[in-house]
Amino acid sequence: MPIEYQYQTGLPNTQQENLFEAEGILLGAVFLAPELIHEITLEPCHFSQQRNLLLFQAMKELQNENKPIDIILMAEKLTGNSEDVGISYMNNIITRCPKADNYEHYQTIILNEYKLRMLKRAGFQFLNEPTLE
Repeated sequence: MPIEYQYQTGLPNTQQENLFEAEGILLGAVFLAPELIHEITLEPCHFSQQRNLLLFQAMKELQNENKPIDIILMAEKLTGNSEDVGISYMNNIITRCPKADNYEHYQTIILNEYKLRMLKRAGFQFLNEPTLE
């Protein structure tokens, strides 16, 4: 679904767009400086977009296998996924990342948004799944 249809007409969701940018920039930073994967404390579940989750998961797998993180090995690792995580998407996120220096800032944004999603989910469950307690 195109981005313009993901939000209610006339009410742009800039917070969600900023999160997508933060996720892309953080992943792009890892491509630019692969040693950052050792510094990042996030887990794949912290990512809001499935394809970013898959990318980060593949990066962590390459880290655990002591292999370099590059586009070719990532594409090989992601072959067969139903999500659109191809070389063109990886090139796109690499070009969106101006430099890898500010990765901690983007990591904080992603983690804070994850916590907010979990709070919203818990509130939704509390309101919509009544219990005797």
